[in-house]
Amino acid sequence: MEPELDFSPLLLVSALAFLIPIATHRLTRGTIPSVVSEILAGIIFGQSVVGIIDQNEWLEFLSLFGFAYLMFL
Repeated sequence: MEPELDFSPLLLVSALAFLIPIATHRLTRGTIPSVVSEILAGIIFGQSVVGIIDQNEWLEFLSLFGFAYLMFL
């Protein structure tokens, strides 16, 4: 029997990546870069503080893919 893949952390990360820059721009009028607020949201919602987003196969793949993409830029 195959283990089920949980897509809820991927959905939450995608929603945060879409909503955080919009909220940051409206609240700070562009004084804080959106990358800073996305990093802070990742720390807050990740396993360090609140623990809402758990590490799974999809997020691990996307993190490695994003890192490799940045290295080849």
